[in-house]
Amino acid sequence: MPVTFTRLIGGDYYLLAGASSKIMRKYYVAALSLILIMLLSVASIVYAMEMLIHQPIIEGILTILLVSLFACIYIFLLNTFSKDAKSKGSNLSSANCIRFFFLAFMAFLISRPLATYFLDQQLNDNIIAYKQKLIERHNIKLNDFYRNELYDLSRKQETLNLQLAHFPSHSIAEELSETTEKISGLQADKVQLENSAQVRIQNANFFLVRLRHSFNHILSWVITVIVLLLFLAPAYLIFSIDAHDVYYEQKKNRDNAIVSSRFQEFAESYKKIFAEQWALDVTYYTVFEDAPFNQVRKKAPNLQTNEQFFDKFFNRNR
Repeated sequence: MPVTFTRLIGGDYYLLAGASSKIMRKYYVAALSLILIMLLSVASIVYAMEMLIHQPIIEGILTILLVSLFACIYIFLLNTFSKDAKSKGSNLSSANCIRFFFLAFMAFLISRPLATYFLDQQLNDNIIAYKQKLIERHNIKLNDFYRNELYDLSRKQETLNLQLAHFPSHSIAEELSETTEKISGLQADKVQLENSAQVRIQNANFFLVRLRHSFNHILSWVITVIVLLLFLAPAYLIFSIDAHDVYYEQKKNRDNAIVSSRFQEFAESYKKIFAEQWALDVTYYTVFEDAPFNQVRKKAPNLQTNEQFFDKFFNRNR
């Protein structure tokens, strides 16, 4: 387990075994922070998916995808923090600042569902008031939707009642009965829609509304700051190690040896392919003296005269 988590944060457990106890402690704390970060990320994403999506299969798939995505991005960012041993000033380059910004942004995203969870009771009053306003707005829209039609039918009903009172007839009675049934039907539909909307609104959790209202509570910002510090802790601990430390020197020498070995194998394979396929003695050429690290360019060749060119390639002296 220590080996696995040490590798996840970009360390080499076996090289760390020979490093100072201070370096070991920093990597162990960073590894423990990583475990806690993963647990909090899982809890936050599971809670958010449970509140947003009410289909168990889709919820499970999205949870797995998002947890995997967050874990991969976070571990990738940790492994890309770099320090230049040649730099005399601060190693906090623009690239590293961008990495710290992305870590902080991820921490913010993870912290908000957690803050909403811990503020559930305090947010209930806001949600109750929001639901009541939503029901009222829905009822107003329903009244507006049915008002004209009900008004016309009511006027018609009054007219038919007057006609029936002065000129009793079977046809007027039937029309009055139909009009009354239409009015009753529309009122029943309106009541049914009101009740249906009220049930759906009352049963909804309004997670996004909870998130918005959570910004008004100091505790939510305290939780955000704690999660932010936790997310930045592994990166800071690793970045705080001196680039000239024995551990970094050993790691750099080992990595350079691996890269040089692989480059040598490539150069030999390159030469072998030309020899076997076309019977040519071709050597891989590079303009750098220190290939494959490519930090020192070869010196430009000295220019010679045309006479020297012809002497070399056309054997004019013979």
